[in-house]
Amino acid sequence: MLKIKIIFIVLFLINSFLGIAQDGSLDNSFGTNGRTQVDVSETNSTGDELAYAVATNSSGYIFIVGQTNVNNVTTPTVLKLEPNGTLDSSFGNSGVLFKDLGVDSTFEDINILQDDSMLISGVLNPFSIPSMRNPMIAKLLSDGSIDTSFGTNGLLSPFPDDNALFIWTISNNETIYTAGTISDTNNTDFALRRFLSNGTIDTSFGTNGIVSFDIEGVPFQSNAIAISNDNKILLNGVLTNNGMSSNVLIRLNSDGSLDSSFGTNGIVSIALNSEYRCQIEVYENDYLAVLYSRYDINFEFVDNQIMRFNTDGVLDLSFGNNGILIPSPTITNLASTEIIIQDNQRLLLFGEITNFMEGGGAPYLNRYLLDGTEDPSFNHSGNDIDYYASDFMLQENGKILCLGTTPWYTGIEDMVIERYNNTTLSVENFNYKTLKLYPNPTSGLFTIESSIVLNYLPYDVIDLTGKVISSGQLNGFTTDIGLSSLPNGVYFLKVLDASYRVLINN
Repeated sequence: MLKIKIIFIVLFLINSFLGIAQDGSLDNSFGTNGRTQVDVSETNSTGDELAYAVATNSSGYIFIVGQTNVNNVTTPTVLKLEPNGTLDSSFGNSGVLFKDLGVDSTFEDINILQDDSMLISGVLNPFSIPSMRNPMIAKLLSDGSIDTSFGTNGLLSPFPDDNALFIWTISNNETIYTAGTISDTNNTDFALRRFLSNGTIDTSFGTNGIVSFDIEGVPFQSNAIAISNDNKILLNGVLTNNGMSSNVLIRLNSDGSLDSSFGTNGIVSIALNSEYRCQIEVYENDYLAVLYSRYDINFEFVDNQIMRFNTDGVLDLSFGNNGILIPSPTITNLASTEIIIQDNQRLLLFGEITNFMEGGGAPYLNRYLLDGTEDPSFNHSGNDIDYYASDFMLQENGKILCLGTTPWYTGIEDMVIERYNNTTLSVENFNYKTLKLYPNPTSGLFTIESSIVLNYLPYDVIDLTGKVISSGQLNGFTTDIGLSSLPNGVYFLKVLDASYRVLINN
């Protein structure tokens, strides 16, 4: 432990000398001292604005979606920012675009496609009774105009018969997955619908593009969705039976059938009730990080749990406390919003140190190592403004964009976006010839030590004929490798382009 602390102190001093910004600090090259704050009411609206989601296109331009009160109509709103955080004056009205859809409407989430067009989910008539609401996905071209070739005149209603709220995601090939409910005269069942990128139903999926089921006769309502690296479908949802609710984590095969290799017949039960929000993130090796968060304003209570599951649905006991991480447990008003897994497999968490009376608060940002411990090289600073934390993302350069809305009790609501410095050091960026191997010679057990945390880095042990004797992964600062079953002789440990001679002498 002393050695690890010394390494981080040395790295910190080197970074300071070279002028390298501290990970977690505001990026002063963005906006004004790392922050852009936009009062959308200055562009012909009357305030009451909320920012919901952020994304970037292939050129690094930043898009924010939300809602604004325009002449007493709740209006979907899109902001476009230059990569440096200034509004793009060529887009909409000085960088702000109001999309009048004829009724009160919201834009709440965004995915930008490879051609820089945008898929944006929202709700028509969000304040109406359920039968009058129309949750939908709109497609905008890069200039903000509606793509009328998508869905019906640019809008897609995944569950039009029920006007059901839904969650959604897109796969790497831009297939759209939506999860909601469908009803008949007797039942309301979970439903998963898959659409092609043009908004037409994918009839090759399930039965005419839809998969529907309940779980042991109990209704299931999904609240999180993700796609694994091998195109399996991950869902979290709530089962309600006799007034009691619990969460379940489900994995489906790519055809929509339950994956029996996960949990019990595709299902993992989670002992948390329906008051918990959920988000699923996927590691490179298809392990899962699942954020469960609950925020009760009446009882001034928050609970945040990040669980990591192996590919078979069993908790990964090497993470946190027996597979569960409680972030910053001494901060009793931490409201977690979202997690992201970096390319180097470290985990980022975004939220707010909330004000229980009205919500909103100082932003919270932290980074965790593979075992769930806080990354001592990350130091969040610059949180001198309160806002409702709504979304965050990683840019291509590894920097972090954090989005929110300033609370009404501090004045007129503004949309605010911050950018933080962040390093996503991956295996390609590190010289593994600096790894240490000891003892050598060895009786069969030796240790690989690294100056940074390694994340699922593959290695091979090879004999003199070139035959691979053993394979595995390097994790954390140190990894022990046992080869006591091998006969005495010379072997080679290969890690990427580096090879290490190992002498076994029992």
